[in-house]
Amino acid sequence: MTAIRNLRTKESNRGFTLIEVIVALMIISTVMVSLISLEIQNVRGHNYSVEGTKAILIARAYMERLIRQQNEDPNMSVEDPNIADYYPNVKVETKIEDISTEDAAWAMYIPENTEVKILKVIVHWYEGEKLAKDYSLVTYLVKEMK
Repeated sequence: MTAIRNLRTKESNRGFTLIEVIVALMIISTVMVSLISLEIQNVRGHNYSVEGTKAILIARAYMERLIRQQNEDPNMSVEDPNIADYYPNVKVETKIEDISTEDAAWAMYIPENTEVKILKVIVHWYEGEKLAKDYSLVTYLVKEMK
């Protein structure tokens, strides 16, 4: 009886088979690949949000200059020659459009001697030579005519 008991304990202590080790390694590798791909997506998402934050901050700075320009000297330039030094993958476009108050639906709320303009700042974000994304900021400027 003791010999049978010893035989059974020897069989139960023999370790893992090669197939069990391969299956365990496949499961571990599948989990690791999933975690690595998830981390890559997190890094891409982080880079995308950092890029968007920078683009919006650039657009806000240009918009402030554009508003100041329209209030002080409409012929003044809002270009920033240093933008390419700080952000080589960014190009900024500014647009000023006059709106006729007769055409606007909200014209009845604006006094007759006012001028309404749409101010637009578009930040073009490039990845290499390819345009990756456009970020835009739009506001209305209502000025009383003298």
